[in-house]
Amino acid sequence: MRRAFTLIELIVAILVMVIIGGLIVPRLATTTRLEHEAAIDAVEELLAAYAFREAMSAGQQVALWQDPKSGDLSLLVKGSALSIGGEVPEKQEWQPDPMSDAVHLPDALRLVDVVIDGEPVSGGDWMAPSVPGGGRPSIELRLESDLVNATVSLPSSAMTPMRQQEGRREAFVRDPVDLESGVRGERW
Repeated sequence: MRRAFTLIELIVAILVMVIIGGLIVPRLATTTRLEHEAAIDAVEELLAAYAFREAMSAGQQVALWQDPKSGDLSLLVKGSALSIGGEVPEKQEWQPDPMSDAVHLPDALRLVDVVIDGEPVSGGDWMAPSVPGGGRPSIELRLESDLVNATVSLPSSAMTPMRQQEGRREAFVRDPVDLESGVRGERW
């Protein structure tokens, strides 16, 4: 009566496990990379929503905010300038924008640098509000993990964010144009 495995059976079992492991592990790394890429895409979409809401809101302040507890990035709005009856409320509170979802970053993807109007911001509790009638600040967010490093920026005059990432082709960026003068510098 046989009670043990032979050496050949043991080697075959180990080889099968190595082959299966070799097929699964790269898939898991690819899945994590895709999850990080999707989170960076969501940050880009949130910045685009921020620019759009600021451009289309009449008297309503909007802000980009990082929740210090969860680390989520959210778009906030402050009550409209006029309420029903034409009176301005005395105290308006910031509330989550009902048109956009908060962006939750995966555990391994970190927001390492935040720059608002050229000034670095430290800590996990920051806000980048628009100024009614005065525009919005420029924002630059640097996201890092073991798999991806990306910088997503939204200049104060742009409607779409720009993304710089290793191994990714750069998008065409237009230079700002001075509309106060003509092509050869003459005044309009």
